[in-house]
Amino acid sequence: MSSASTADGKMEKDKEGVYNKPTVMPEFPGGQHALANYVNNHVEYPQQAIEDNAAGVVLVSFVVDEHGKVQHAKVISGQKAGDGLDEEALRVVNNMPLWTPGKVKGRNVKTRLELPINFQLEA
Repeated sequence: MSSASTADGKMEKDKEGVYNKPTVMPEFPGGQHALANYVNNHVEYPQQAIEDNAAGVVLVSFVVDEHGKVQHAKVISGQKAGDGLDEEALRVVNNMPLWTPGKVKGRNVKTRLELPINFQLEA
């Protein structure tokens, strides 16, 4: 079974050694509010998306490793947003500072997270 949590609620790692639900979840430095500010301050709306009036939410999956480093970021939404939005979301996630890693039994572990990045043009 490659699921991170089983029917009886146990935490398990997948075949890459990554947890979905560790005992302690990884944390962005400063918490959720700081994460939202980081995304808002670092997203650069692609020129093509501005010209095409493109907007949408890009869902990015990534792993926070045992050292807090972001790895393996990828867009997981079924349809890509296009106009450079997917690439910009990945750039922002890949350039994040170190997180506080997730923990299982007091030990740092790799944890998979998802982050929706909302692109919306100001009216």
